[in-house]
Amino acid sequence: QTGGGNGGATNGGSTVLGGGNDSTGSPRLTRSAMWVAHGTLASLAWAVATPSAVATAWFRTLIPSSWIYVHVFANIATFVLTPAAVVVACAAMSYQDKTRHFQKTHHVVGMVVLILLTVQVANGFLRPPVEKRDPYADGGEGSAADGADGGGTFSSPREVWKFCHRL
Repeated sequence: QTGGGNGGATNGGSTVLGGGNDSTGSPRLTRSAMWVAHGTLASLAWAVATPSAVATAWFRTLIPSSWIYVHVFANIATFVLTPAAVVVACAAMSYQDKTRHFQKTHHVVGMVVLILLTVQVANGFLRPPVEKRDPYADGGEGSAADGADGGGTFSSPREVWKFCHRL
């Protein structure tokens, strides 16, 4: 570390925020450590939690009584980890010289993903209740399995929700 522990000292190409230790003796995060934290949080969200949520929905017949709990937990984990990754990235960006927020493609894509994730999680919590239907009511016509009737329209709010949730 150079600069005698003053703010903005450099250490191997990364800025030490505040330079070394704070007044309590705790080490301060380097900018590179913040980027590692950003990558770790985003990787946990999108390489572990999200695939787990999708896989439990696909293979729900393997654990029919508890798949929804795993699915919801994994989605909530994604929803907690993703904004945390964005906050860490914004904090790291605020310490860079001449760099503005949301000026690069990665920044914009990250914000769009966060917005879409928020919509998807809200959609999950706002789902309409399952409707009880007579399996013989439509005489076998239509496609209740994919959520739309034979004419390409939705017959219930639940089917609209299911279509949107699977996007």
